[in-house]
Order: sequence, then C-alpha cells, then structure tokens
Amino acid sequence: MTKINRRSALMLGAALIPAMSFADEMTGSTDGPMSRKPERQLTKDEALFIINHTEHAVLSMADKADYPYGIPVTPIYLDGKIYFHGSNKGRKGKDLEQNPNVSLCWIGGHEVAKGEFAINYASAIVTGKAHLVTDPEKKTHVLMSIVHRMDPSVPDKDAQNYIKAGMGRVSVWEVDIDKISGKARNKQVYFGKFPKKA
Repeated sequence: MTKINRRSALMLGAALIPAMSFADEMTGSTDGPMSRKPERQLTKDEALFIINHTEHAVLSMADKADYPYGIPVTPIYLDGKIYFHGSNKGRKGKDLEQNPNVSLCWIGGHEVAKGEFAINYASAIVTGKAHLVTDPEKKTHVLMSIVHRMDPSVPDKDAQNYIKAGMGRVSVWEVDIDKISGKARNKQVYFGKFPKKA
C-alpha cells in the first residue's frame, strides 16, 4: 500500500472538497439542482421570451443505448408546446423513436465582457418528451407557423404549395414540456436590445 504523509493527505482532502461539493450539487440533476449563482436564473416568462426571439436551438437526445446526439433545429413555441421538423430519414427520427426524452437549448445572446474574463449571455433550456405529429392538418399548421416565423414576407399560397409538395418527406415532432428554465449574466445586456412595450 502506498503511504502518504500528513501534509499530502491534507492537500488531497482540500482538492477533493470542491469536487465532492459539485457532485452533491448535481445529485438528482433531473429534479433541477440549485444553481451556484441563483441571481442568474430567469423567470419562465423571460425564458420563453428568449425561445420566441431566437431562431435556432440545439436538440439533444440519446438512442436506446444512451448514445448521445445533438443537432441544430429551428423550433417554434405554439400553444404551450415546442415543435420542430426534419427529414423523414436520418438519425434524429430513429433516436426519437427509441427514446423520446429530449432537451433543447437556445442561446439568445452572447458577447464578451471585455476586461472581465467572462461572457454576457442569455439562454433557455426546455426538457420534455417528443412524439411524432401524425395529423395532416396539425402538421401543416406547424409548418406554416415555422415558415411565417422565419420569413413573414412569404405569401400564404406560396408557403402552402411548398409545404404540400414536401409533406411526404418531412416529419414534425411535438415536445410535451416537462421544464423550462433560463439563465443570464447581466441580462439587461440582452433584454435591453428589445424595445419595451407601451
């Protein structure tokens, strides 16, 4: 057995304490551990604001073997749920069929805080379960909503024709939301860029 002196033991103990504290903090992470910096937590409304004003997010998932996979998507928040679309073919759909648990992360804003060795950011995270939208009318409605959000100038008729032509090649997924959360550093840097409602 390797022997260590008292000084080495004390140094080892001091090094382990932060790691142990972090591990304790992360225990039960699906329940939402307390943030180390609660002042950066956003309200649900603030998190939804980021979601509704950010075009892209990263969708994270895992297959039945728990092998992780992340991919950028263009989701939309409608009637209390998150929707995203993609090709009928590919890994995304296969993974979601095997394991419906997902997480989506939006980074609404970020910029270097010069001289502070930090980033001012605003982000939102949604966790939930995804399932395939099979109703044709609902699928069309979601796709129309995505088109209008990304390019409001597109005429309805053109959008409808485009969606109808590709309907058989596109899948739409609905996420039942379990939790919405948000964090920001100096949130006024992000939210201050948007005009206040009268």
